[in-house]
Amino acid sequence: MSVLRLAAAPRFGQALREPRRSVGLLRPYGRRPAVRDLRLALAGLPV
Repeated sequence: MSVLRLAAAPRFGQALREPRRSVGLLRPYGRRPAVRDLRLALAGLPV
């Protein structure tokens, strides 16, 4: 999750686009802890 914070600071678009795409693909598994943690971590990043 620290990688997300590193990518968010300089606003690396492609670096953030892939995890967001992955969260979309993992939506059917959204109740699993790892998927939920990833989704929450991405939601907490600045846009």
